[in-house]
Amino acid sequence: MDQIEVFEFDSGKEGEHLLVLGAIHGDEICGPQAIKEIIDDIENNRLKIEKGRVTFIPVCNPEAYKQNQRYIDRNLNRYFFPKDKIEVYEDGLTNQICPYLKNSDVLLDLHSYKSGGPAFVFIEKPEGDELAFANALYPEFIVYGWSDSYKNLTEDEKKMGIGDTDYMREQGGVGITYECGQHLDPQSPVNARRAIENAMTYLEIAEFEKHTQRENRHPKLIKVMHPIMKPKEGRFAKNWKNFEFVEKGTLFGTFEDGEEVRILEDGVLILPKESSSVGSEWSYLGKVGS
Repeated sequence: MDQIEVFEFDSGKEGEHLLVLGAIHGDEICGPQAIKEIIDDIENNRLKIEKGRVTFIPVCNPEAYKQNQRYIDRNLNRYFFPKDKIEVYEDGLTNQICPYLKNSDVLLDLHSYKSGGPAFVFIEKPEGDELAFANALYPEFIVYGWSDSYKNLTEDEKKMGIGDTDYMREQGGVGITYECGQHLDPQSPVNARRAIENAMTYLEIAEFEKHTQRENRHPKLIKVMHPIMKPKEGRFAKNWKNFEFVEKGTLFGTFEDGEEVRILEDGVLILPKESSSVGSEWSYLGKVGS
């Protein structure tokens, strides 16, 4: 089993403990790039930890990262809780990462996505400390309601919906997922670094130049209504884009056996991915301004 590489920096002064994760999915490289830049700045005295602590795990899925693929056996950001029995490669990684979540106050999990588009944040509820933290990162969109969107699914599907931010909340901490943009977009590592800088500034862990923030941005809120599952092989009806509006009854995709998948209510698509594996989410459907 690969051992994850962890970097910890402590100011010696009381304050928040921030945990920053990269490459939960091995083909999402913007997080590791930005995290390694920040680590280099700290280690070479270009950046000082003023208050509290920060822990970085640049690459959470080492083998998938080496192979530039999403995961080895199973999506690391599903079934994310300690395992008594290691059944797949990612189970061992989950058991290594969970203690760091339990011992931190705030989680910033850096991701990117295939379909491309603006940077946005996943939170659980649009209120309290989590919303304040999300707003401090200045994304274009804030998406919420991930866990609630699984409430009408089977027990196994509900467990599948448990990610690292869900586990973080169970431990009493604040956790958000920051989607930095398209996997290979050169702007994505820039967005990832800005997210780290803004997080550390907001938590008073370090001080950065004012230009790293975007004070005039007012993110749009989008509520996740439900996932669109992919129980068998199929194809999209068109090349769907992230946050694209769809009307009720629109043909979303067709399975190989000819069965059609239609949109159940007006909304916007969130993270549509035609190549999703069978048994996982094909996309999510959300509502703007909910």
